[in-house]
Amino acid sequence: MPAKTDTFPVTATFGAAPVETKAATVPAVSGVSSPEQWLLDWGSTPSIAGPAVTPASAMGVPAVASAVTLISGALGALPCKVYRESTGGGREEAPDHPAFDLLNDHANDWTPAGKLREQLVVDALLKGNGYGLVIRDSDGTPVEIHRLPPEAVSIVVNPLTSEPWFKVSTSDGQATYSHADVVHVPALCSLDGISGVAPIIRARNVIALAIALEQHAARIMSKGARPSGILTAPATKTADGAKNIQASFGIQHANENSGGLAVVYGGMTFTATEFKTVDLQFMEMRAFQIHEIAKVFNVPPTLIGELAKATLSNSETMGRQFLTMTLMPWIKTFQGAFRRTLISRADRKTYTVDFTVDGLLQADSAARAAFYAALRAAGCVTANEVRALENLPAHPDGNSLASPHTTANAAPALEPADV
Repeated sequence: MPAKTDTFPVTATFGAAPVETKAATVPAVSGVSSPEQWLLDWGSTPSIAGPAVTPASAMGVPAVASAVTLISGALGALPCKVYRESTGGGREEAPDHPAFDLLNDHANDWTPAGKLREQLVVDALLKGNGYGLVIRDSDGTPVEIHRLPPEAVSIVVNPLTSEPWFKVSTSDGQATYSHADVVHVPALCSLDGISGVAPIIRARNVIALAIALEQHAARIMSKGARPSGILTAPATKTADGAKNIQASFGIQHANENSGGLAVVYGGMTFTATEFKTVDLQFMEMRAFQIHEIAKVFNVPPTLIGELAKATLSNSETMGRQFLTMTLMPWIKTFQGAFRRTLISRADRKTYTVDFTVDGLLQADSAARAAFYAALRAAGCVTANEVRALENLPAHPDGNSLASPHTTANAAPALEPADV
């Protein structure tokens, strides 16, 4: 296949159309770090186990579908807002900022803001990168964010400045956009620091083995299920006689009569079927693949349905780990992407983008309150510093380090009046 070349502008300004000051030409290559869709469909990521791993086949594995839905759904459900630094310290919501509605309400007229974030995470987990194009009005103010299909976008790096540009293929041709106009959400693993590598590509053998085990189990069931037992009747010579014995034995020991003492006669014997060692190992392998897939997506196994070793204590701990170890890197990625594209360079000292994670911590609100109370009692933080951690505006009386649990700073009591 002949190599393609891309020509793109070297410089651009925030919120303005790219300025064609000077062109640089580099080859566009579809490689392992950033494979184009035709390369994935062609089968560039084969697995040793046999089944091809594509976004569609990977989502057919329950553990993969559960992990993808869990991560994307959580990030789509978290409120995302624009905050303004307050003059008295702390910060407050900035609903007057043009990006506030795009992040907290609707990204465009037909897509809620949370749904767009959810889809970008799905794209990143299954295809390596999620892309959103910022649509601006004539003065550069962002008015909408449109999701771009990952297979229609290729990243080109300017060799002179190391600046990434995004080439988008459309029905009208190709357009090149600056990094200031594209919300880029890469998968957390990257080989070049720019383009992400989808977890289903990095762990294709793990997912392919899960697919192969599930297909093997389905083939076994399609050829015949395992009977609960075998009734041997040496004296029976005809099929009709065997059916009569089977029906009679079933009437005596099925349904409400099950679990009783079985009595056989006429030289017959009953042998209950049991799982063999190979069967037990097969089930263990299927359970083990769930743990391996959980490692791939960096989620606790209990949150994707593997409850074999789950307890009340470790389930709560894994829930907190899900926020700090799984979601927080994605949150930081979104914060950087939104800050780069929706907040101008001049406003970045005043405005910031943040997610509200209170909903995920509601089950542990008592421990959080006790932690804040201990810090306040020790004089380590002020009330306004605690309010900032909870995304609350500063209070006029909240800048004192004095403990609220003591009365040393209270006003003196009034003297009793003379009678």
